[in-house]
Amino acid sequence: MTDEVLRTRRQALGTYFNKTGQEVACVSTPIFDEAGELRMVVTYSRRLDILETFQKELQREKEKLKGYQAAMEMTDYRGENQVVADDPATRKIFSILETLARMDSTIMLYGESGVGKEVATNFIRRHSGRKNAVFVPVNCAAIPNELIEAELFGYEKGAFTGALKEGRAGLFEVANGGIIFMDEVGELPLTAQAKLLRVLESGEFRRVGAGKFAKLQLARQHPGTAQHH
Repeated sequence: MTDEVLRTRRQALGTYFNKTGQEVACVSTPIFDEAGELRMVVTYSRRLDILETFQKELQREKEKLKGYQAAMEMTDYRGENQVVADDPATRKIFSILETLARMDSTIMLYGESGVGKEVATNFIRRHSGRKNAVFVPVNCAAIPNELIEAELFGYEKGAFTGALKEGRAGLFEVANGGIIFMDEVGELPLTAQAKLLRVLESGEFRRVGAGKFAKLQLARQHPGTAQHH
C-alpha cells in the first residue's frame, strides 16, 4: 500500500494475511512538509480479530453511556435524584408528565396501588412553575366523613361544636397559590366529590358555616394534582 500512497498521495486502507495466516488491517498515511512535498509514509496495522474485539467493547461502552445520559436527564440541576428510567415506555410517561407540568392546569393521575402515582406527582411538582410554592398532600381516605368539608374547605367561627372561635382555613386555602395533591379521591363520599368538582372547575368553595363562596387560584390558574386509586 505504500506504493499506492506514493502514487496517489492519498491515504490508503487495506488488509493482508501475515505469515501465521491472521488477517491484518492496515492504514498508510502520507506525511507532507510545509512545501507540500511528500516526506514519508506512515503505516499502522492491527489484526482484525483485535479490532473486532475493540469494536464490540466500544459498542458496550456506548450503551452504558446512553444509560448514564438517560439518568442525567432525569436529575435536576441541583443534583437531586428524581427518577431514573431506562425502559422506553416509562421514559415516555415521564416525558409526558414533564410536558403536563409546564401547563397551569389540574392534573388527574390514575393507577393501581404501588405503580408510583406519588412518584409521578413529585416529578410533576419539581418540573412545574410552582416547585418552590407551598405543597399540600392530602390523603382523602384518612379524613373522617364528618370532618371532610371542614378539613378541605375550612369553617367559620361557631360553625359547629368544638370549632375554633376564630374559624380555620381549609386545606385548599392553605394550598392557594401552590399545589394541592389529593390522594385516594375515590374514597370521598359522593357529596364531597361533587363539592370537590366545583372547586376544581371554578375555583369556588364555601367554608362550613359561611354564607358566600370564596375564590381560589385553581383549575386553569393552579396546577393542582388530584389522584384516583
